Amino acid sequence: SGFRERFLREGQIAAQLRHRHIVAIHEVGYHDDHAFMALAWLERGALAEPKAPWEVRAALRVVREIASALDRAHQQGVIHRDVKLANILVDDDGSYVLSDFGIAQIVHDNTVVTREGATLGTPAYMAPEQWRHQVVDGRADLYSLGIVMYQLLIARLPYVGSDGWSLGALHQQAPVPALPPALEFLQPVLDRLLAKDPGERFASGAALVAALAELSETPSPQLPAGSLQPAWKRHPLQAAALFVTASEDLPTAWWRRYARAVVAATL
Repeated sequence: SGFRERFLREGQIAAQLRHRHIVAIHEVGYHDDHAFMALAWLERGALAEPKAPWEVRAALRVVREIASALDRAHQQGVIHRDVKLANILVDDDGSYVLSDFGIAQIVHDNTVVTREGATLGTPAYMAPEQWRHQVVDGRADLYSLGIVMYQLLIARLPYVGSDGWSLGALHQQAPVPALPPALEFLQPVLDRLLAKDPGERFASGAALVAALAELSETPSPQLPAGSLQPAWKRHPLQAAALFVTASEDLPTAWWRRYARAVVAATL
């Protein structure tokens, strides 16, 4: 059946990739005419939809680690095509692992596991070219990762439509949403990730990782006596309040530098 073919193909694809941020597949095959896949058990499960904004440090760790996984997959000629929170698992050590290559496409031999002409994926995360049924490459995965980044930082999706048609139109035509002032130093990264034209996006996962690393070059500011506690020492759900407080009570230049320092501490 088509389902069994996609199931086995997912295991075969993922088993070949072998990367610390890609779920490990130990065995794929049949038993009593049933397809099976033995993969690493990650007890902590997948990322849930955030109920409040994540701390910048934590959110960018997800982006950085999944970008490295995608870079590995793309180098091997594999496009994931369904990057989303539910396909990002948490390992025992707190790192993040990309799973579910069930609708992946092999580039080098033009083998498509999905039904020809079908638009498969998760609509809220799909790149404009996926909506247009065009041939996609790894930059479509980076677009989806941009949706993940926005969702973690803001605790909502950037585009929400009343139906599939309106949602598709937003992904293809709506401008990239603006981040709040305390996060505007990340706007250039988000703009490139969510660019409508794939040619304006990062060329690879490695290029995205490098761009995030550049943010660490800004020297950390000296905290005024009695000022805010560093973000990485607070609960992730308090991050939004921290940045709002900074933007209201401290000079603009200071809190902007402070936000950059939060990122610098992680890279």
